[in-house]
Amino acid sequence: MDPQQGAHSLHACLEHGLIPPLYVRAVSGNGAVMAVRYASTPDEERMEATVLAAHAPEPQSVFPITMMITAIKGKAVRVVMQRG
Repeated sequence: MDPQQGAHSLHACLEHGLIPPLYVRAVSGNGAVMAVRYASTPDEERMEATVLAAHAPEPQSVFPITMMITAIKGKAVRVVMQRG
């Protein structure tokens, strides 16, 4: 997964009112999965990531990658990342 695409998706979620912590679940075309919790740092200047779960049947993820991002108040966003 391109870290820039993931960061852009998280930034867009924050701009649209999702309140941290954000929980991101990603599923790759090859069955790789990852669950990550993003929480604001105490100074709220950045987000810290904690990997909650991960499984990779192959060394790299395969597109498409589908992400579901949820926030503490129940809002959710679906993101599909294509090769690009």
